[in-house]
Amino acid sequence: LQLLSRKCPVPLNLEMAATAEMVAFARKYKPAWVCLVPEKRAELTTEGGLNVAKGLRAMAPMVEKMQMRGIEISMFIEPSIDQVIASHNVGADAVEFHTGHWVTLTGAKKAKEWKRLVAAAELANAYVVVVPATEEQLAAEAARQKLAQTLAEADQRVGTLKFEMGPPPRNMTRGRGSALGFGQ
Repeated sequence: LQLLSRKCPVPLNLEMAATAEMVAFARKYKPAWVCLVPEKRAELTTEGGLNVAKGLRAMAPMVEKMQMRGIEISMFIEPSIDQVIASHNVGADAVEFHTGHWVTLTGAKKAKEWKRLVAAAELANAYVVVVPATEEQLAAEAARQKLAQTLAEADQRVGTLKFEMGPPPRNMTRGRGSALGFGQ
């Protein structure tokens, strides 16, 4: 990894568990991005993404330590409002959605799950840069179109997001205030 991090012509993205050992590893090699993923069953949500809401207190200092070394952080999460809010509250720069549940559904259940995914993407787009699931996972044309639109909007605002985002001020309540606990 040391050689790769020095010689790689493109930004390096390291997927890793949210552990002290892995944070030290990332801080040493300084990839451009770190994507925090679940390592143990206890860290999973029911759908399969990292349960940031449950691990908020432990993850926030880890995120901050890596960001202090210039590393941008994404969270591999279930596409839910609670997980997007938690990811924002720990200071994540981006989220990546686990869409495994959505791709297994059909008919009305798939449409309902799609609405949930879109709602999470729209909220994430307002507060962090959304990194969507892979093209293979999102086979439906409607999914590609909506995520492309969301990404285009995020792309246009990325410069301002860098300055508006980050961990909330230390004196801010991290609860779900009237405006979802963001930017007050």
